Amino acid sequence: MPLIGGGLVLIAFLTENAAENWSALHIEKTLGGSPAEGAMGPAMLALTMGFARLAGQGIANRIDAFLL
Repeated sequence: MPLIGGGLVLIAFLTENAAENWSALHIEKTLGGSPAEGAMGPAMLALTMGFARLAGQGIANRIDAFLL
């Protein structure tokens, strides 16, 4: 079971890292953005994910675990 869980975490980290790296390249190469605009893509992704995780934790604390 730990091997399956570890594999899932590995896949999650790889996809997150790929989204961060490729979003900057997409903004710069495909959309013609400047390097500063390309850097904003991963930054906005990280901020959005951080806020969503905090909000999700707040919601999870308010929901009764036995209802799920």
